Parts: sequence; structure tokens; C-alpha cells
Amino acid sequence: MLPLATRLAVSLLLLAPGSGALAAMPTGHLFVTVELAGQARNDFPNGVEWAGLMADRSMWLDLRLSMPQETTTPGLELGGITPENAALPAGIATIANAMEACGENDACRMKAMMSIGKQLQADPNALGAMEGDKTRYETWTADRTGVCASGNISVADAGDGMAIAPPDPARSYHFERTGGIELSAGTQDPDYVEALCTAVLAVDKKLGLASLRLPAGGIAVPVRLTGQAFTNEERVEFLEGTQRIEIIDQPIAADAQTWSGEAALMRIGSISHNSGQVVVPVDARITWKFVRD
Repeated sequence: MLPLATRLAVSLLLLAPGSGALAAMPTGHLFVTVELAGQARNDFPNGVEWAGLMADRSMWLDLRLSMPQETTTPGLELGGITPENAALPAGIATIANAMEACGENDACRMKAMMSIGKQLQADPNALGAMEGDKTRYETWTADRTGVCASGNISVADAGDGMAIAPPDPARSYHFERTGGIELSAGTQDPDYVEALCTAVLAVDKKLGLASLRLPAGGIAVPVRLTGQAFTNEERVEFLEGTQRIEIIDQPIAADAQTWSGEAALMRIGSISHNSGQVVVPVDARITWKFVRD
């Protein structure tokens, strides 16, 4: 938990004149494509049997976002600044420092606040700026007033190997695990909504940077198996080992109505088969585009 003085400073900042909800909440659409690829092979100790898996998956999403309120801090890391280490306005920082100097001494804190109050009564500008810059940062989050996500997800995995089933000799095998789901507006399972509607787009208009947090884990995709898979799963996780994908510091033209970018992320998570018999580290290629309404 944050120290008392820091919580107080943030509270004062949030209550500053002009902050809070926007008069007309801006909305927009974040279009995202996530492509996953990887392959791996596991050789068994007997030197004969082995199992391999090749993963090829994709997700295309239309995420409806909104910006419900003004902010003076970044929603995600931007240019090395995080929500936790963003600088406070001078006046708020002065109050925070005064509170922290008192530690847990209530009498000291009360005396410090009375002193600060007298200073501000004599001169409202005595401590410096009490408000942060509300024009620098934008934080866009999933718009839950309607359908916040639509699109499609596909799975195209293929496995090969060599297996021994005594008394038969070693035999090669092959299988395919394919499937997908269409996420149409108004026809979504609540579980998918909760998994997908966690996207965040944070923008630093001063530095011309955007960072994104995209859904990854908890997305179960229906599949069917053909060939000899030795398993009978009906659903698989789109990506294992990662709940959220984050892309930091994408360059943008801050004043543009449309922002876009792409990123290649190595070993972002994994895909497996047969209870971890084969685990494939996967790389991701991500393209995105945000369009204001």
C-alpha cells in the first residue's frame, strides 16, 4: 500500500479543479492482429520415441475503447515513466514531503497541514502548481457500455512423433489440432468478454509514444483433432503462460486522429500438447491501429 502522504497527495491531485470525467466521453476502435508461431521437439530417454509440435495461431480483434476521464499520469509505462513513478506537481509534492517527514506522528501531520493551509490562504501559489498537466496523457480502456470486443481467433497446430505401443514396433504418427471462434457483436459468451475486454491504450502526447496492454490468457478456443493425437481435448488456451501482452513505447504522431504500429515479441508465452509432453515457446507478431470515432 502507498504511504499515507502519497495517498493524500494523489487524493488532492484527483480533486483538483477541472479533473474527473470528461464532458463528452471520447470513443474509438483498436484493431489488433496477434500472430503466434513456434515449434519444438521432445526426444524421449529411450532414444527412439519423440514428440514434436508446430503451432500457428492468430487473433484479430476490434476492441471498442473509451477515455472516461482526464488523467495527469500515464496508464501504462511510457518513456520510462510508470503510473507509480510519475512526478507529482510541485505543490502536491511539497505536501507529500511534509507528510512523509512526519512519519506516523499524527500531531506532526496536523501541524504540517495547518502550516500549509496558512501558506495557501496567504498565497494560493505559495507551494507551486497544484494540478498536473491534463493534456499530456490519454488512457483508453474497454468501453463496457456496449459490446467491447468482436473478431475471430484461429488455431492450426500440427504434431508429429515416433511412439512404441508394445508388442508393435516403433511407428511414426501425425495429427492436426485446428479450430476457431467468431466473436460477433451481441453473441458473445460472458467468459470471452471478461478475457478480451481488458485492453488498455496509453498515450504520451508530449513524447509521441503509445503503449498497449492486450488480452492473451484465459481465451479458450474450440478445436477438433484429426490423426493420432493421443488426446481428446475440445478446447485449448490461445496462449499459455501469459495473461497480458504489453507493447511499450510505440512511436506515434500525437495530433493524428489515427495511430498505428507493429511489434515482434520473442518467446512471449507457450503452447503445449499432452499435458506438457511437448511445450512450444512461441513468438508473436502484432499489428495495431487505433481510430477515434
